[in-house]
Amino acid sequence: KAEIPLETMWADIDYMDGFKDFTFDPVNFPVNKMQSFVKKLHDNNQRYVPIVDPAIYVLNSTYSAYTEGMKMDVFVKDMYGKEPYLSQVWPGATYFPDWFAPNTQAYWSAQMQDFFELISFDGIWIDMNEASNFCNADGNGQVCELLPPDSPCVNGCCIQCSTVDPSN
Repeated sequence: KAEIPLETMWADIDYMDGFKDFTFDPVNFPVNKMQSFVKKLHDNNQRYVPIVDPAIYVLNSTYSAYTEGMKMDVFVKDMYGKEPYLSQVWPGATYFPDWFAPNTQAYWSAQMQDFFELISFDGIWIDMNEASNFCNADGNGQVCELLPPDSPCVNGCCIQCSTVDPSN
């Protein structure tokens, strides 16, 4: 009504369910309403570009981005090269895709294809594609682990990071 031009609707992490990639908040951004919204944009010759932060939440055994990533062994490894490196960013405890691992391209492409089939976006806003950790601000915590379930999170962190090799 105000005739303000809009070519593209960019969506930040608020659309996600608990800040998990490839999901929609069922209350504020239900999938069916988002599909209708994007169709309306497309009908009006406008575009929709959601953000994706490649940090995959790890505390949900039914979250396919996590379970498929584990099956395909695509996450950055800890300093021992055995287990995925645990960090904490927007959704909580997370693993990051290792963009150099052999299976990561297939994993990421499949996640994007499934997401596109859910909602026909026109581009992706990739943010935080580097491994990050809100609970390792000093950069010294080389190995992180979840706090016990009955432990309170400290300063918003539900993981504890420690330096196991000061020479590294």
